[in-house]
Amino acid sequence: MNLRSLILALLLAGPVAHAADGSGEARQLTEQLVAYVEKGAWAAADRTYRKLEVLNGITLTSDDYFMGAESARSLGDMLACRERLLVVFRRALEEQVTVDERARAWLAELQTEYGHVAVQSKGIGTLEAVEQPFQPDRRAAIAFAQKQLAETGRFDGLLPAGSYTWGKSDFTVVAGTDPVKVKLKGPKK
Repeated sequence: MNLRSLILALLLAGPVAHAADGSGEARQLTEQLVAYVEKGAWAAADRTYRKLEVLNGITLTSDDYFMGAESARSLGDMLACRERLLVVFRRALEEQVTVDERARAWLAELQTEYGHVAVQSKGIGTLEAVEQPFQPDRRAAIAFAQKQLAETGRFDGLLPAGSYTWGKSDFTVVAGTDPVKVKLKGPKK
């Protein structure tokens, strides 16, 4: 079952998310989120999810969190993806329902093939994977970290396990969830 079919099945299985909350804005944002996910417009989906997440007086559904996880994954923000998937699992336990197999596989992959790093850079450099992964989501995770480092000089998130370089510095990301702190120096002038 592809993502579009899964989302449609979830939405057809019950009333539109948040209908019980009586929030027209929440219903509208949920509809937008579904439309963006169906189109693969991941940046717009993530922005919409974040708006939905901060609305007062509403409770996000597991479907909302699942779509939020998919948008974060597609953008390379694997830490946000993992956090949203964990909520889906908590909800499933509370409601005593089965978690979708795709969500289970994603979380297992994030737990066993990514490592949590807190990187702080000094100087100018470019984060590069020694061996560039083939998988689009892993490439997106590296690109997301590169962008964060370029914009802020910091990155706190998940990267695929492997070796990385930054200027003349190198470091290794080991799979697991314990954050590893890395301080990088840029190239010598």
